[in-house]
Amino acid sequence: MKDIKCVICSNILREPTQCLAGDLFCFSCISSHLSTSNTCPACSTKLNKNLLSRSLFTERHIRRLNVYCCHHFYYDQFCWKVDEQGCDFSAKLEDIQNHEKECGFKWVACPFGISCDLVRKKDLDEHKKNCNYRPIPCPYCRVEFEAISLVAHEMGCDAVPIACKLCSKFVPKKSLTLHLDKTCPESLTYCPFFCKEKIYRKNMKQHFEEKILEHFEEMNQRQEMERKKLENEFGRELQKKEVELLQLRKGIKKGKKEKKFVWVIDNWNSIENYEESNVFSFGGCKWCLGLYKNGDDEDSRGFISLYLLLEKGPDKGKVVELSGSIKLINFNNLLNNIKKEFETTFPQKASLGWGERRFIPQAQLNEDNGFVFKDRVKVELKLYIKSIIYWV
Repeated sequence: MKDIKCVICSNILREPTQCLAGDLFCFSCISSHLSTSNTCPACSTKLNKNLLSRSLFTERHIRRLNVYCCHHFYYDQFCWKVDEQGCDFSAKLEDIQNHEKECGFKWVACPFGISCDLVRKKDLDEHKKNCNYRPIPCPYCRVEFEAISLVAHEMGCDAVPIACKLCSKFVPKKSLTLHLDKTCPESLTYCPFFCKEKIYRKNMKQHFEEKILEHFEEMNQRQEMERKKLENEFGRELQKKEVELLQLRKGIKKGKKEKKFVWVIDNWNSIENYEESNVFSFGGCKWCLGLYKNGDDEDSRGFISLYLLLEKGPDKGKVVELSGSIKLINFNNLLNNIKKEFETTFPQKASLGWGERRFIPQAQLNEDNGFVFKDRVKVELKLYIKSIIYWV
């Protein structure tokens, strides 16, 4: 047996390889040795991988050896011992490896986790049926738990059926409160038709039949009270809106019907595209003007776009009808002012304001044409309130 053992690892030779003096090694063992040394570990002669040769005779001899399956043994601290419960199969070494791959005595891991010990392959199916770590669904909530933890879970599971203390019906523990409040026939509950007495739920149908006239009378009285309440609230709200409308009309008569707003835009040539005026108040709302130097969409590129924008208001339910004009001032000749008149209502349904996307071609807005003076542009806005409608 000594003749077929590796000098380095002392195990049966695998891929027997010899030096020039005939010393035998596993190919993997001598290759690893030569990575750090250039001498034979047995006879100390100079050695490298080019001087190694395969020992075919030894290889054939080893293949014909009759050996036990590796699962016939177990390792006890320092040496291998025969396992009385292990595999007794033996065969030629060249055949034994195929057996060992499928050997029923091979130790395998339990598929239910590392907490479980290794088991023989032949016993695995039976082990899985009884493993403490196998997943088992709770019979009540159907959530899976390890078998070892299932009993503890069941003690606190919300789906465990328990008996109702009133009707003795078994219901899930989590549903007991709902059962007592909604379905238990032995629980006391108020009649939904405003009766002041409590009635057993199981007697509710009989109660409805006996009290049907009283219930209808009570419902009619309550509906009448609710109608009067809504009528009074509506009357108060209507009166409040009428007072507000009257105040608005008085304000218009006092000279608040017209508003003029002048916007001087400084540093015209430094504006990139959008500029917005200061906010001003008129008609109970807050307004401002907005200008796009190069249009606000693809269709208006190359034009000045001017808008009247609603910043805040009007109050909910109020609609303001306006008319007015936006004027671009020509500093050289006022007869050349560009003026756009409009009529509209606020709030707008689809946007925050009214405007002209193509107010004037951008190329015309320069000092030569009189619309720019000392890097300033001037816009005048006039607003008129035509009417105010208050929807209640």
